Formats: sequence, structure tokens, C-alpha cells
Amino acid sequence: MKIAYLFLIACLCAGSASTENLYKVLGVSKTATQKEIKKAYKEMAREWHPDKNSDENAADRFTKINEAYEVWGFNFNFNGNQQGESVIEKFNINLRAYETKILPESDRKPCFLYTYTDFCFDCARIEHLVEKLIRDLEDVGICVGTFHAGRARSLTGALRIERVPTLIMLINGQLTTFRGSVNTAGLNNFARGVFPKNLFTKINDGNFQDFLDGWNDNHVRALLFIRREEISMRFLAPAFYHKEFIKFGYVNLWTNENSNLTRNTT
Repeated sequence: MKIAYLFLIACLCAGSASTENLYKVLGVSKTATQKEIKKAYKEMAREWHPDKNSDENAADRFTKINEAYEVWGFNFNFNGNQQGESVIEKFNINLRAYETKILPESDRKPCFLYTYTDFCFDCARIEHLVEKLIRDLEDVGICVGTFHAGRARSLTGALRIERVPTLIMLINGQLTTFRGSVNTAGLNNFARGVFPKNLFTKINDGNFQDFLDGWNDNHVRALLFIRREEISMRFLAPAFYHKEFIKFGYVNLWTNENSNLTRNTT
């Protein structure tokens, strides 16, 4: 969706989706919890999205669903019912934080940036996937920064954000925007894909000694022994952080290229 800054005022409550019938539009009771209403909104918005539903009334129904959710959200927040910050809000940043800390440190510490707004169907649809990615990245020491496109307009403008949601990886001062379908595998590959391909050297019986003998470049040598070809972000992140001082190699224990190497190191 194109970024739109919604200025919700009291008269909004007098729209076609009034406070009295918005629960009916969303298909929930007036006693529904915040979680139940959000779940109902996601399901109904997905069902009636014009791009996914050929019904001639789909566009009108979709508009009413979004309008009802906007009115409910305005009333909910206006009455002071917020239940603490979400996983996404926990990592909110502004332009100053980006320019003074995140950007300068990106040559050693990559950062995942996520832009969102309120009442955004696509934001709501991928929220659980983004939250999982944020937790995974935080666990391995990768920086995370999130910002509301409307409330952090200076940062939105600086990064030239044109759509929400937008998912970005920052590394070495360079921004890479996520393209494609948002799913767990796609997000993991996106985060992994920004790391330099030569961060780890594949080591086998043939090049093991050459790798160790390269000490004259004043870099400590570190070897990772794994049972897979793909290196986890748990190792990519610290390797990138220490790349100026340490040369990293990995040995795949599941190949036949390392029989002598594994025998000599066990």
C-alpha cells in the first residue's frame, strides 16, 4: 500500500462504520478482546481483499472492514487501552539513532530495518513473521530497528520509503530491500544473503595447510566444524563483526573431502 498519513478526528466515528456497528462488520461481539479483534480483522481482510476475491462486492466489503478496524483502533488508543509495546515497537528508532549509531556501525554489525503504519493490512498479515525474524536476529546479535512511517517521517524520507511494509537489511552502509513473497524461508534467506560470500573459506584436505600458513596477513585463523554446507547466522554475525582481525574457515563433516583433516583433528 502507498504510504498515507491518516489524521483521525472525532468525526471519523460518525462514518458508515459507526462505533455501534463496527463489531458487526468485523464479525465479533462487543466483548471481544484486542487479540480477537485483530485476528478477525486479518482473516476478513484476507478473505475480502479485491486481489484475492472475485466477488463484485469484494472491494466495498474490504473498504468497510478496514474502516471499521480504523475506527475501533482510534477509539481503543484514544481511551488509553494500550497493553504495552509489541515486539516490533520495542525496537523503534528515529533518524538520529539511525545516523549516529546504526549506520556507522553497519560495517561491523548489519541491521534489519522494518517500516510499518497503523491500519495496514499487509503489515498485519506479516506481523507474526516479522516478529519471529526479529527475535531470531536479536538472538544472534544482529541489530534491529523499526519505525512507524507516519511518526518517523524524517527517517522515512531519508531512506526514501515509498511503500509499507518495507523490510530492509543494512550492511556496510548499503541498503538492500526485500522483494518477493514474505515467508519464513524467504526472510531467513534475505537476512543471510547480505553477508559477504567470502566471509568463510571452505576448508578441505587440499587447502587446510595453506589456510593455516596464511598467518603473515596478521589475521588469527578460526575453523568451524559443521555438519552442513550452509552456515548459520549464529556464526555469520560474529564472523562479520571480527572480520578485520580473524580469517574464518569452515569444514563440512559430511563430505569425503575432509577425511584426513577430520581424522587429525579428532
